[in-house]
Amino acid sequence: MNAIYQTHRPLRRDFFTRWQHPLAPWVMAGSLVAFPFNANSEVMDLSSLQLNGSATTLNTAEGIMLQLTPAEQNQAGSAFTKNQVNTASFSTFFTFRIEPHNQGAEGLVFVVQSVKPDYLGEAGSAIGYSAKDFCQGNDSSQKSLGVEFDTWLNGDWAGDTTDNHVAINTHGCLNTSLNAEAVVSPSFKNGRIWYAWIDYDGSQLEVRTNQTGHRPDEPLLAHSVDLTPILGGTAFVGFTSSTGYEYAEHNILSWMYQEQFGPITLQEQIAALEKQIQALQQELAQLQKRYASCQSALEESTQDTGALQQELAQLQEQYASLQSELEEATQKLEEAKLEVVALQQEFDKARNVFAGTNQDVTTEKRLTDNGDGTVTDNLTGLIWLKNANCGGRMKLNGAHQFANTLFDGSTRDNGGDCGLSDKSKAGDWRLPGLHELFSLIDLSQYQPALPSGHQFSDVKSYHYWSSSASAKNRSYTWYVNLSNGKVANDHNTSTYYVWPVRDGV
Repeated sequence: MNAIYQTHRPLRRDFFTRWQHPLAPWVMAGSLVAFPFNANSEVMDLSSLQLNGSATTLNTAEGIMLQLTPAEQNQAGSAFTKNQVNTASFSTFFTFRIEPHNQGAEGLVFVVQSVKPDYLGEAGSAIGYSAKDFCQGNDSSQKSLGVEFDTWLNGDWAGDTTDNHVAINTHGCLNTSLNAEAVVSPSFKNGRIWYAWIDYDGSQLEVRTNQTGHRPDEPLLAHSVDLTPILGGTAFVGFTSSTGYEYAEHNILSWMYQEQFGPITLQEQIAALEKQIQALQQELAQLQKRYASCQSALEESTQDTGALQQELAQLQEQYASLQSELEEATQKLEEAKLEVVALQQEFDKARNVFAGTNQDVTTEKRLTDNGDGTVTDNLTGLIWLKNANCGGRMKLNGAHQFANTLFDGSTRDNGGDCGLSDKSKAGDWRLPGLHELFSLIDLSQYQPALPSGHQFSDVKSYHYWSSSASAKNRSYTWYVNLSNGKVANDHNTSTYYVWPVRDGV
């Protein structure tokens, strides 16, 4: 298991040099803490994780995985970062698999806590998260957030209402703090790979999970919560799990944690899909061997043919199911790759924007404040609204309307009082294309990732809409994170900032 801390680091300021590898900046830009479990690595680096209780690592045919509990009774295990990371906003993505034995129990919890890296709660219904000395009537001194993936119905006394659910918890208590819970089907303990996305934008926590590897449009569970008074802005992040009288293996197959809000990117979903396909192919190969063995035994045996024929029928059914999953995953992978090609074409447009422009423009001379509420980019010739937060946050339709109705002298009722005196008329302004918005990005800068000494005002280190729709789904549109230059897309009903632009004269 490789544990990699990647923080923002300066890159060359030369914009044209950055385009030599146009995909790299947006894939990994920003502050990212990644914990991939590398199937090709023979040596595991655990230097950044603290393993507690029954937690250990396993080297399997599928690669290296983090096992929180073995299939034994009354086990409890946890794994946390040794150092605290930023939790004011974050996004995390992980894959897990629960292998049941007998009826299987209890589940696992993604935990953010600012107590200590070797924290471990109790076994059984506590899922390694809750403890008597940790859950004390929602005591605010017990600083934790837990998103549980529960697989056992322990009853109301344990905060359970169903035997397979996701719930959001705080203060080391299970299902007693927020009453935020969602039932999930099929069961987590079906021995298959599950994918989970948890995103926190500073005010709302969203949880998504499925078995396809494709990030759902809508969250399974969403809850408004202010984590700052609970966690203090930084914390240890990781997982807990436990077993009781019934038991199961609880395995984390991969994990990525990003120290600011930004749903997992397309490239990362591609990697997850490729891993899923690899696992399915291996499982199919194993089924084929078992099927061939059963056929051979059936041919040689004169007894128990009924049992062998039944097993063959079950294997054929499993094989067909896996083949269908493989075809679906392969299709999603091809769609994701097409999206990458479309995005590459969008960045090619950005390169073309600079073709024939004044290549001698220096950083100091690139942007000019026109004194009329606008700033001219002398490299591209585009004219930008100086106030980068005049419209606030809004859905995509509202963003288009705001930009298109903006004009010199407009009021907040018809475009926003943006301080314009540039003689512009309604229809002159528009939302920028992705390539235009990204052309402003300077990856050597951070919060915001704009050229040093820029003349813009009230720039938000958050997401800004572009006008470029996703090639795969027109209900999604690309945005740029002005904090770090990261590019991704989201549903058009999301609320992001608006930064109008118009063509130069």
